[in-house]
Formats: sequence, C-alpha cells, structure tokens
Amino acid sequence: MSAGVDDFLPYVAPYAINCPTMLVESFIRQAMDNFCQDTGVWSEWIDVTTTADTPECLLISIASPAGQIYSVAQVVNSAGQRLRKGVGRTFPDLGVPIAYKQNSEEEITFYPTPKEEYAFQVFVFLKPDPVTPVIPDELFDKYQDTIVAGAVAKLLRMPGKTWSDRTSALDFEMDFNNGKTKAKMDANAAAQRVYI
Repeated sequence: MSAGVDDFLPYVAPYAINCPTMLVESFIRQAMDNFCQDTGVWSEWIDVTTTADTPECLLISIASPAGQIYSVAQVVNSAGQRLRKGVGRTFPDLGVPIAYKQNSEEEITFYPTPKEEYAFQVFVFLKPDPVTPVIPDELFDKYQDTIVAGAVAKLLRMPGKTWSDRTSALDFEMDFNNGKTKAKMDANAAAQRVYI
C-alpha cells in the first residue's frame, strides 16, 4: 500500500484556512520530494540483467509503490562483489563489468561493456513520482509529522496571506529539519546493514 497527497491533506490544510487546495497539495508534494531526497529513507534493490555488447542498462523494474529513482547507491554482481562507482581509467572494449556510472535517474552504464549476459542487483534511492506522488505506508506512518511540518512551514512563510505566520513557520521548519536529520540517521543505519 502507499500514501499520497490526499493522505497528508487533512493534517496540513487546517493551518492555511481559505488556501486553495491545489496550492496546499503542491506544498505537500514538495515536502514529500524534499524529505525523500534529503534523507534516503526510501530505497529498493532492483534486479537487472545486462545484454551482451550493450553497456547501458535501464533501471525500470521498481517495486510497488512506484517511485522515481534519483540516485544509485550501489551495484553488486551475482557473486556479491560491489562494482566501483564512476570511471577513472580505461577498460577493455568487452569484459566482465567491474565499474558503473549513473547517466540519468534511470540509466547506468557498465564498464567494460558486458561481453555476455550478467545479473546484478542495484541499490537505489527513490523519491515520489511527480505525476502520482506516493510514498510507502511505512514511511507515511513513521515520518508523517515531519513531512506535514515541511508543507506547513512553506504555507506559513507565504507573505501577505491570511494564514501567513512567519514565527510559526520557523518552528515548523525546525521540526522539518530535525525530522529529516533523524530520518537520515535511520537511513544511514539501515544502509550500513545493507552494505555489510
């Protein structure tokens, strides 16, 4: 299951009475995106198989709920060995990949170019898809207050609105930043368990 903007709306809207719902939803989306990118709490392992003579690999098999990849953290081959991130030297034209480079949010290139089909696991960080922004229920349950604080802070910072309140906005901003710091520590602890 997953939680979307509508799940956050009842917790954010009361802080901005008479604010257009679309604007409140926009700030919720921004807070969800910012939270996920700044903390790395939403991550997945993706199984990929390379094709012979093709160095690029699209990372399109993301588990539900669908998110958007923004960073590749690690690539592991079928023997459990990590590939090096980035390239700093030349490689033979074909061979067993030992390094990779992230080209875009959903594509990586293997070095050297695979000489045959190889299986890898790719550990990625995700953020909500901009078209249908959702996060897993477990993130909603654990970090709802933090994401709400981020959205409310943005709403209250808007100048000249009936709901504007710069002092309260600073309090919510502090709650958002503190919550992100805690979530990042949670994500780092989880990543340490994954990397070992």
